[in-house]
Amino acid sequence: MTFNMLVLSLLTRFCKKRKVIFAMSLNKSDGLSTAKSLIEAGYLKTIIDRQYSMEELPFAHEYVEEGHKKGNVVIVV
Repeated sequence: MTFNMLVLSLLTRFCKKRKVIFAMSLNKSDGLSTAKSLIEAGYLKTIIDRQYSMEELPFAHEYVEEGHKKGNVVIVV
């Protein structure tokens, strides 16, 4: 875990909204393994709002544009 990620995750304990948004470069060879480790340890949780099939893609796009989503919108391929 990088220092910045650690600081951001600790700061969320003092915020009303308990989420951290961070970007991770996939160019590093250990980027995905770090994310996997964080998820498995329970430090990083993904929030999936809705799932759509490829055929429902226009509806998914419309839903996101409405601005009411509470998590990620997933397109199942």
